[in-house]
Amino acid sequence: MIPVPYAIVAVEPGPLGIIPWGLFNHIAPSTRVVIAVGDEDDLICSSTAVRLWNKIFYIPDENKDFLLVLSDYHGFPKLVSNHYFPNTSGHGDESAVDARDFYVTFKLSVGALNCVFKGNQCEYAFGNGSEEQVYMGEWSDGQPVEPLVWIDDPDSMETTCENSSLW
Repeated sequence: MIPVPYAIVAVEPGPLGIIPWGLFNHIAPSTRVVIAVGDEDDLICSSTAVRLWNKIFYIPDENKDFLLVLSDYHGFPKLVSNHYFPNTSGHGDESAVDARDFYVTFKLSVGALNCVFKGNQCEYAFGNGSEEQVYMGEWSDGQPVEPLVWIDDPDSMETTCENSSLW
């Protein structure tokens, strides 16, 4: 039996099959959920994340957030928000560890855990577009890195592709 999660942080959720669609209704409505996708993912695209979002329709809006991670080409290394940006191996990416690892994967995960277990730092994972949630740091010349974009209605997002064979 899968334990009931307190929080789910899905960064670039991949093809389905790990958890069959029919089991998503077993996630409690009290579960806090944040989903983040990259603007240049042309492998899995945002369509899988949007479909996941729609499967958890019964979780109240105040318990879930959907974020778009924007690519930023201002400095080096380039911050390309493709499907591989969450990994830290450099596979499919120019850098191993960078701002996306801290301000997306780490910040959202730690914020979610602190929120559900300690009752603080909720604005970092579930901020509905708060400054704490969308802030991505600065380049070495002081220019802000493109912030995360909070998406109120994921169904309204344009996707870079439709890869329904992975559903």
